[in-house]
Amino acid sequence: MSAITDATDTIRAALWAARRGWFVHPLRPDSKPPLWGDWEHRATLDPEVIRSWPRRTTGYGIACGPSRLFVVDCDVPKANTPPPPADGIRDGLDMLAYLAEERQASIDWATYQVTTGRGGAHLYYQMPDGVVLGNTAGRLGWLLDSRGVGGFVVGPGSVVGGRRYTTLHAAPPAPLPGWILLLLASRSGGNPASQARAASTQPGSPAAAAVPVAGAVGPEWAASALSGEAERIRTAPTGQGNHTVNRAAYAVGQLVGAGLLIRERAEHELEAALDTWSWAVPADRDRMLRTLGRAMSDGELSPRVPEPRQERRRAA
Repeated sequence: MSAITDATDTIRAALWAARRGWFVHPLRPDSKPPLWGDWEHRATLDPEVIRSWPRRTTGYGIACGPSRLFVVDCDVPKANTPPPPADGIRDGLDMLAYLAEERQASIDWATYQVTTGRGGAHLYYQMPDGVVLGNTAGRLGWLLDSRGVGGFVVGPGSVVGGRRYTTLHAAPPAPLPGWILLLLASRSGGNPASQARAASTQPGSPAAAAVPVAGAVGPEWAASALSGEAERIRTAPTGQGNHTVNRAAYAVGQLVGAGLLIRERAEHELEAALDTWSWAVPADRDRMLRTLGRAMSDGELSPRVPEPRQERRRAA
């Protein structure tokens, strides 16, 4: 029996995705390219439209922008893949875990996951409110790409190249970890806030109704980043407190200096994270507060506001 599913299976899978609020569109038979032009605006939740897809369809895409999804694509090595940056890293999932550990952060592995045809994994996360993240290719790290506005992923149940994409972990998409936002921001070569510009989707399109597209990060993004840095402090490993506070407070100070955060509020949230620690000696808390304040001030002198770039539209 052929590994290619028939159209009924593909349409059933696409209907399932649409019921979750994920905008879908058909792919060319047994391959990744979209069957439709302007697929991002034509992607739909309408079951009648989905049922009308061509019978030869064997796969469908999930348009990440309208679906408010940001998907991390963890690939596996190919024959020409360069070596990993450190021992023990075998694939994109290992790389993602390595990046989190390097930043003393965590990953919500319980998010929705799909196994790709080649054996990699797609991790589905919620696009943060007020933030527009596009596609990246290698910016996160070795064998790590991502899909956001302007991109799509092959949906579970699809068959591409004779290989099926299957659900690995069925759960609602988790919020995108704040440290991933900061990492993308630090590698995007952003512009100052004064140069932030707005963009919009086509009026009346599904994407326009589902996602506010803006050309630059804003206060909601900064608030999410602040929460991520506060979590970094709360979960600092024993013996790493001073380093963790320095790093987190400096990053937050950069956003304060860029005008994306109010210092008083930001400092209060980081101090609240510090107060979750156990303080055997009160003087130690005072010393750490001084460290936090100095690092924030240093960060303010080097303001940073990333502006997501328009990425090449790609599928994963």
